[in-house]
Amino acid sequence: MDNNRLINLIERERQIGADNEVELGGITYFETAGLQKWKGKYRLSISIFDLSKSDIDDSEVDEVLEFTTLNEAVSYMEKNCSIRFEKMNVCKGSKVFNPENLYSERKK
Repeated sequence: MDNNRLINLIERERQIGADNEVELGGITYFETAGLQKWKGKYRLSISIFDLSKSDIDDSEVDEVLEFTTLNEAVSYMEKNCSIRFEKMNVCKGSKVFNPENLYSERKK
């Protein structure tokens, strides 16, 4: 999707997201990322799951973080998972995350 359209959606407080499978060191991971402007700040969700594990609640990374600027949020996302901003799209129906709650759990 066009970056300007994504920025416009975010500034209107719409949630955007994407998912991806990536192989690292012979392990396949499923990643999800969501981004939304919430009460004037930018909230980013990243979840990374090892697909070889049967318990989806046993994630390698599961976090919702808050950033002052959109650039900070996008930079953090692109450094910490393989999902790229331009590959994200508007969430229709179900959302990637609940923007009301901030948390961070990392096993990596």
